[in-house]
Amino acid sequence: MRGLFLAFAGVCVLAVGVISAFLFANGLPFFTQYSAVDFLTGTTWAPLRTVFGILPMIVGSFYIKCAA
Repeated sequence: MRGLFLAFAGVCVLAVGVISAFLFANGLPFFTQYSAVDFLTGTTWAPLRTVFGILPMIVGSFYIKCAA
């Protein structure tokens, strides 16, 4: 059983690594066109105007987490 659990743990770690690599590879072109600072600190999300600001979503997530 120990070997089986170790194998499953290895598969899970590998899956997280593959998912992270996929997200990084597909997200890199976005950050070559847009500033990461503007993305993280922007307050407007308007994809049709190519304005991407995620700060209100981050603040809202922390607010919900801390309020619970």
